[in-house]
Amino acid sequence: MPDLVDRSVKQFPIIPESATPSDALAICGSDRLAVVVDRSGLPVSLALRRDLELADVRGVGSLADPAAGLPVSVLTGEAATLSEPFSYNILPAFAVGARGAILVSGKQHAVGVLSLDEILRCLTDDESSTPSTRGLFRAFTGYLLSCDPILKIDLLSGILPLCGGSRETEILVRCPQCGCLNRLAYLDPNALPACQSPHEPGHQLTLP
Repeated sequence: MPDLVDRSVKQFPIIPESATPSDALAICGSDRLAVVVDRSGLPVSLALRRDLELADVRGVGSLADPAAGLPVSVLTGEAATLSEPFSYNILPAFAVGARGAILVSGKQHAVGVLSLDEILRCLTDDESSTPSTRGLFRAFTGYLLSCDPILKIDLLSGILPLCGGSRETEILVRCPQCGCLNRLAYLDPNALPACQSPHEPGHQLTLP
């Protein structure tokens, strides 16, 4: 499978989460994707321009406000191959709104971004795809497009056996209740864990 860094966009807007949505939109400019970072420069979300527009409509003071509703995001190493984000423990993140993947260096700083569209193109690229990746593409796009919850379960059960596991990729979820950034090795939208907040323990994590 291809290395994702070879297909990634390496010039992209980096927006501090302390920015107001209007300032974030100005930084984003005409770019479609932007990486939102914390005060240490570490990624907290991969957002589409329309996500920033929605945050602006919600009237939040900054992107750090959990009410900003920034999407679930996928974080993987710069040496990752396509098998990383399309592993059985990470794949469900794309079904609940992850916009693609952030590639990070050994120090966890963003060095590239891949939109979900580009990841899907990797699956069907004539030079790098295989019958199994093309089958995964068909099954996953069917899963994304289906509005029937019963059919989605059937499709997902057909997708997951095609995937391996990942130990290098994690999912970032900002808790809408307390704002804690949760780092998950696995996402099951129907069985979310307790929020990782050290300040407000004991409540269930929900999705933005």
